[in-house]
Amino acid sequence: MDKHLINQIKLSKDEKVFYDFNKLRGKRSDCRMVLTTKRLIVYNDGIYYQKKRKVRRKGINEIQRNTITHVEYYIEYMNSTYIAKLIGFILLVAGLVLAAFSYSGSTLLPSLSVYAFEISGMFILINDLIYYGLAFILVIIGLMIIFKAKKTLFFKVISGHMDDYTVQLKKNKYNEEAIKRISTKLYV
Repeated sequence: MDKHLINQIKLSKDEKVFYDFNKLRGKRSDCRMVLTTKRLIVYNDGIYYQKKRKVRRKGINEIQRNTITHVEYYIEYMNSTYIAKLIGFILLVAGLVLAAFSYSGSTLLPSLSVYAFEISGMFILINDLIYYGLAFILVIIGLMIIFKAKKTLFFKVISGHMDDYTVQLKKNKYNEEAIKRISTKLYV
């Protein structure tokens, strides 16, 4: 399908286009929205999960503006699971233990290199640099796994009494601005 959704739809003579958002990024999907004076047109193409099955869905949904009764958008934060947090905590502790062993000069760690180099008058062993670097990387990875959260931007339009339409988008600045503009312009 053409990247510009306006080329795919027909507008009536008295219908104008308010906004055309053709760069929206959805979760595992491609999404485009056009807001006109009479309707909201949403194009989706992507993979969705429906009753524990992976479904590829593609289509254009047109919603008349005078039938829209409720519009909401929100950001959902999904924290990592307890197993992922446990793995992150284990990596964090392993990094701290490695740094402590290297600092104390423990004989449990094998000597990888006996060479040293000088930076601003101080000798730095390559062996210490390797162990401290590895410990730092383990600590950073552990903290990232513990505090990582998936962010999803939901845009929900309820038309009529029971018909609702939900779009899942990635949380970025462009998507947020597009949804704010569309939702504020719907009631003007």
